[in-house]
Amino acid sequence: MNKTIQLNKQSSIITSANTTKSSDLTENFTFLTNLFQSGLHSDITIYYHDYQWNLHKSILSSRSIYFNQYFSKSNISILNLSDDNEILSSIILDKMFFFLYTNQYILEKLSHLSLFETIHLLFNLSIKYGIDTLTYICLQNMCNIDNLNINNASYILISFYQSINGPYEKYHTNEYLIQIKNLKQIILRFIQLHLRDVLLSSQWKLLEKNYPYLVHDVLEFIVFEKI
Repeated sequence: MNKTIQLNKQSSIITSANTTKSSDLTENFTFLTNLFQSGLHSDITIYYHDYQWNLHKSILSSRSIYFNQYFSKSNISILNLSDDNEILSSIILDKMFFFLYTNQYILEKLSHLSLFETIHLLFNLSIKYGIDTLTYICLQNMCNIDNLNINNASYILISFYQSINGPYEKYHTNEYLIQIKNLKQIILRFIQLHLRDVLLSSQWKLLEKNYPYLVHDVLEFIVFEKI
């Protein structure tokens, strides 16, 4: 039997910045949350292993480059996203779908994972499915003082690179690129202030090997304050 994911109502809700009035935001949030949870008049059923979501192509397409491209070429009513090579909790996928409907997501750590690891899994989904607004919010949370540390600083820097490169890079808006550039200062400043410890971390060795151009970015910032 297919299972439906239940959201944890006790968790913190993160929302992207907007100028909508509070009353309108609450009303819209309630309506879209109910639509997401009920699947009323859905036209696409998405499966991930034993779980399913009854969703709406118009909403998915308007928020995700991947779904927009996929549905523009296909008139399917069932989509299976299961991937045996990808270790992913269905709860993370549910968080992504919830965000596509409401522009918000539930910030909570999953069992056996740290909060940072949970956020990074959601970040990976935002990259895979071309959801820039979610990518930016995940980066904000990874750069939060409670999540940023010497051991993951290099990891986060790689995430910034991934946020502007890849199959959907030509679709990034100038506003998004500016937001990413401004946010990147946080991680570069952190590395600058903890340079010795970061350089000795195992993650930095990985960065040097696979992303040598990011090492150049760090050096440029340290010497010239250039991003």
